[in-house]
Amino acid sequence: MQPLNPLLGHRAPKLSPMCLDSRKQQADLEWVLLLEDDPTTSRGLSRWLKRFVQVETRSARTVYQAECWLRSMPPPLAVISDFDLQAGENGASALKRFRGAGLTTLALILTGAPTRARAALNQVGLDDVPVLSKSAYQSELQVWLLARRERQRSA
Repeated sequence: MQPLNPLLGHRAPKLSPMCLDSRKQQADLEWVLLLEDDPTTSRGLSRWLKRFVQVETRSARTVYQAECWLRSMPPPLAVISDFDLQAGENGASALKRFRGAGLTTLALILTGAPTRARAALNQVGLDDVPVLSKSAYQSELQVWLLARRERQRSA
């Protein structure tokens, strides 16, 4: 019998090798989780974060992949999610599920549909999650992540 997936509340498939990284090996890693179903967008954002914020990233195309990273790594500096995801899921419901499982890391939605994303976040009680438009995110995202890093280091 396979173990329960505590984030989803049901039986989960066996973890892939990607999910089995040792937390001890990664303990000092400062990283950001990207939940983005478009690989081109994910690669570009990952490169941008590494260059301008000097932070490592782990990318997930699905909520399940994101959950694998969250279970196998120390808490991320932040979670950045697209709003419209595959299989009818959205970033608001994914972030709500992550918080329900105990993740306290700051999160934001980076989307081409900021009005729909804000409405969905408000509907699931995540009024504190910022929404940035994909068309104008770079400077705002850099300021947000660097401020988060400073708060984390001073805590």
